[in-house]
Amino acid sequence: MKQLLIIYAIMFSIGAIGNYIAIKKQNADPKLAWQKYFTYLAIVLLVTAVFETKELYVRMIFSFMLLYKCVKELRLSNIFESNIMLGSLGTIWLLFAHLAIIILSPNVLIPIYLIVFCFDGMAQIGGQLIGGPSCTPNISPNKKWSGIVVGGIFAILAYLSFLEFEMTILFPSILFALVVILGAFCGDIFASYIKRKAGIKDYANYLPGHGGVLDRMDSTYGAIIFSIIYLFITQQYGLV
Repeated sequence: MKQLLIIYAIMFSIGAIGNYIAIKKQNADPKLAWQKYFTYLAIVLLVTAVFETKELYVRMIFSFMLLYKCVKELRLSNIFESNIMLGSLGTIWLLFAHLAIIILSPNVLIPIYLIVFCFDGMAQIGGQLIGGPSCTPNISPNKKWSGIVVGGIFAILAYLSFLEFEMTILFPSILFALVVILGAFCGDIFASYIKRKAGIKDYANYLPGHGGVLDRMDSTYGAIIFSIIYLFITQQYGLV
């Protein structure tokens, strides 16, 4: 846990510097930018504390609370009225992801969330500072290729640092990190696609700068699902 907190401290320190530069560069509202930063810090620490615990009931309560909020946000988006198939698919996605949070061990959840948090945070900072073309212009125009690259690099480095750069598992570790990153990206894009179809910007507005629970956790849910599929395939067929 100590090593994990050190990585978090380094990443949030880099994020704070990037946030400061981005505020100056974009002439953004400092109050809103820092409010978003510290809200994200609180969310990351809370989710990490829950994922790290071995007490099953804690993760069950946490997962059921998040599931309730996410399904409620999904229903309030009115996606079921405009596209019932898409809304149903989103509900199944949420159910599967929250079930995984309950049954997966901390040894699996913590690495996944470490990669997701670093990728998400650094991708946003990288996109703001470097800019460039959007990777999903028709779904989420603010997502930049530059941010994806920066976020991916930091996420992989953070994960390798967590593993202390063990050379014997370097390739499978990087491959796992790439799967998690791909899952995080797909989860984010899928949630954004639903919002685009529903005609809304955010699922809710009670998390300053982040919207609702589904706005903040979408990439984590995608990463968890992709990770389960990857781990099942590799263990089933003895790959990597």
